[in-house]
Amino acid sequence: MNPVHFNAIGAKVVYNALYDDPDPSLRAQDISLLQLADKTYVDVGWYPQFDPNGTFVITHYKGDWDHIVKTICTPRVSSVVETVDDLARNAIARRPRTASGTGKSTSVANYNPPFVRVA
Repeated sequence: MNPVHFNAIGAKVVYNALYDDPDPSLRAQDISLLQLADKTYVDVGWYPQFDPNGTFVITHYKGDWDHIVKTICTPRVSSVVETVDDLARNAIARRPRTASGTGKSTSVANYNPPFVRVA
């Protein structure tokens, strides 16, 4: 079985062990890690690990775990892929840009870290 493919534009897949496996008791805590274009990260895990009643937890963070931007929970693999792909697209818009010829960065949008549950 091959890992599920992300269409995360501009993202670097650090590791990916996300499978569309119908048996959730085989799902581990550490599943996928991606670095987005704006130098933030997306971590995907299954919590509680190996629990058939668990859920995927998608954590978007900046630099380290002390700087969580957003946490999203969903029981479906398709929602994981859709969410990660959306975060990657949004990261392209947020990444620092250099003003032409000045070497100075333009501003980056700031937002509060909401907690979102996806059905």
